[in-house]
Amino acid sequence: MCSPQLKARLAAQQGMALPGGVNSSIGGDGTANSTFSGAPNTFVPTRRGVPIPALSIAGLPSAGNLAIRPRLLSAYGQRAAAIPPAGVADLSAPMGIGANTNPMDDLSKRNGNPRSPIDALIANNADVTAAPASPSPTGRGVPQKTILDEAAAPERAALEQARLVILKRQSAPFQPSIPERRPYIEGILTDPADRAWLPAVEAKRGSAVPYPTGTAGSPLFTAAERAAMRIRVGYLYTLPEVKAFLDVLSTTEGSEEAGYYRSHWPSKTDLADLSSYHSKVPIGRYQIDPQMYKDYGQAWFSRTDFSPVTQDVIAIAALVRDGAIDRLLAGDLRGAFSAASHTFASVPTSAVYDHSGFQGSHWSPEIDDPNYPERQSTRQHFDELPGIFLARLNSRRAEQAQLRQAWQKNGAIPWAALSPFRWRQFGRQDF
Repeated sequence: MCSPQLKARLAAQQGMALPGGVNSSIGGDGTANSTFSGAPNTFVPTRRGVPIPALSIAGLPSAGNLAIRPRLLSAYGQRAAAIPPAGVADLSAPMGIGANTNPMDDLSKRNGNPRSPIDALIANNADVTAAPASPSPTGRGVPQKTILDEAAAPERAALEQARLVILKRQSAPFQPSIPERRPYIEGILTDPADRAWLPAVEAKRGSAVPYPTGTAGSPLFTAAERAAMRIRVGYLYTLPEVKAFLDVLSTTEGSEEAGYYRSHWPSKTDLADLSSYHSKVPIGRYQIDPQMYKDYGQAWFSRTDFSPVTQDVIAIAALVRDGAIDRLLAGDLRGAFSAASHTFASVPTSAVYDHSGFQGSHWSPEIDDPNYPERQSTRQHFDELPGIFLARLNSRRAEQAQLRQAWQKNGAIPWAALSPFRWRQFGRQDF
C-alpha cells in the first residue's frame, strides 16, 4: 500500500521537464584556464597570457526514464550530521547517499527484483513520516513560508528552499542503460570546517542591493524562481568541487589556451571582446550556444554581456538543470559527468558508451542513429575525467586556502569564495 503522503511526494517528483530548449547541446568540439599570479587573493583570468580584470572560475592552471530514482534519494534521503555554524552551508555533503556507495545499486534491485520509486520511499522508514508542520503566527499549524533573502549569506535552510523552488525546472538527468557499479570516489566534497571562516567576512558587507533584477527575464520564470537560481548558482560558484568540474569542461571543450575568448572550434581566431554575446554558433570557455545564452544568461540572470563570470554562472545553471550538480553534491562524480554529457557534447556519456551522446545536434547517447550525422568527437575518454577532476580539485582547494590566509592576514575580500550576485554588497560593481 502507499499512504497519501507517499503518493503526494511521489507525484511532486514527476513532470519536471524544463519547457523550451532544454536539450540543446553546447558544442562538442569547442575549446580556459588562466594564470595564478602568485599574489594572495589574486587570480587573474587571461586572454592568451594577457590579464583581464574580471575574476572568474578559471583562476588556476591546470534517456532519462530511470533518473527519478537518484532524484528521490537526493530530495528525501537523510544524512546524520551536525548542523553547520551559521552562514556555513553544507549542501556539498552527501544527502542520504553514502560517500562510497552507488544509489543505483540499491535502487535497481532488491533481492533480485526491480525496485520502484515508491519502494524507495517506503524503505526509507525514517523519512516516511513527514515532520510536523512549524506553527504559524496564527497557531493553526500551517508551515511558515521562508522568504528568499539574497542579501544574507545563505544558510542550509535557504539553500534547500532555493533548490526546491527551481527543482521543477530541472530535466530528468541522463542515466546510462548500463548502471555504473564502481564505488564512489571519496574525498571530492568540501568539508564544512573548511568554510567556517567565511561568516567573519560578512562583517564587511554593506547595504547595497545584492544584484539588480534587470529585465523581467523570461515569462517562463517567476521573480522568485530567478532569485532562487541566483542564490543556488551563486553558492555553487564558491565550491571548489564545482569550480574543478568546470575546469574539466574547459579541458573537454579544448578551451584551456584561449579561455573565455575561445571562438567556435576549430577556428583559431579568438573572440574580439566579451562585452556581449554575438555569435550564431557555440563560443567561450564552455562553448555556450545562442539558445543556452538566451535561456540562462538572459532569461535567468538578465545578463547582456559575455564576461568570464557570466559564462561561469551560465555553465553552472546548465549543470543544475541537467541534474549533474545534484549528483556531484551526492558524491557521485561519474554520474555527474554522465548527466553533464546531455548538455556538453564534449563529455562522453559513460565508461561503456565512451563517446559523445550527440550526432550533430541530435541526442542519441548510446546507439548510432543512421538518420543523423556522425558523432561529435571527444578529446578524453570517460575514465580519464575523474583524474583530471581530482588534479583540478587540488588546485581549487589551494586557492581557497590562500583566500583564507589573505583574509586572515590583511582582510582581503575573498571574491572567489563569495557569490558574484552579492559582490555589490562588498563594494564590487563589475558584475
